[in-house]
Amino acid sequence: MTTRKPKKIRVARFNEQGIEKFADFLDLKREKPTTPLPNLRTAGLIEEFEIPPGKDGKIEIPVGKLSQAELADHLLDFFESIDIRIEETYGDRGLWSFISYLFFEDHLLKPRLKSNKLVVNDKFILAEGAWGYYRNSLTAMCWIRKLHGRDVGQVLMLSPHTYEFGDSLEQILASPLYQSEQIFELLDDLYLVDDGAGNLSRRPSFLSQRASIPSLRMFKRAIGRLNMTYHLPSLSVGRLKTLLPNTLHEWGSIEDDPLPGADKNTKVGSKKSPIP
Repeated sequence: MTTRKPKKIRVARFNEQGIEKFADFLDLKREKPTTPLPNLRTAGLIEEFEIPPGKDGKIEIPVGKLSQAELADHLLDFFESIDIRIEETYGDRGLWSFISYLFFEDHLLKPRLKSNKLVVNDKFILAEGAWGYYRNSLTAMCWIRKLHGRDVGQVLMLSPHTYEFGDSLEQILASPLYQSEQIFELLDDLYLVDDGAGNLSRRPSFLSQRASIPSLRMFKRAIGRLNMTYHLPSLSVGRLKTLLPNTLHEWGSIEDDPLPGADKNTKVGSKKSPIP
């Protein structure tokens, strides 16, 4: 049996015509799942992406499936290796459309069941505007990992498909309100499950649509209300958790961080396990 070797391809940018061609392919793929990926790395569709002197600018296309977190880390490592700050590239539609194209078959599409059918929420082309990056399958992953490190916000990186832009990302990344590290830590505390063997999963309640379930939607509403009264970034994660409704704050392992002179709230984190 022949072992497939990783490819290394020089990163470039799609010009406007290249972006349009890639978008046309995605539309066709949604209608006809068997449509093969065309060769768009051709003159007239791409332009040079400026790489610092002494760097080759080639990115490895790994063999085998990568998780969202693994693929994000792979991209972060690439930009670090060529001495380019990844956050300065988030508005570059041509660059990120091209990178999405490079990873499309192996890591953005193949994990979707046998049909390989795309849906409208698959975000492969960077949206226009200052906040467009949060609705892209790749830049959203990298943004989460870069913002607070690789051990915070893990519950947001557990979609079953690498490419998937899920409801959790839509709700959290859409607002600057949720960019504090405390918010990301609380999400993991409440909804991330670790079986002790390195296998992470989400609690079933995480994306529940029922109003009575302590879901992400309930968490978001609570944070929104608190933001009307408190300056959330100045609160410790323990103090912020204390202010959540009882339905939420008794779960997880984070304990109360009381203000000076105040009694500790022994109910906070008292159940010592994520929401069932």
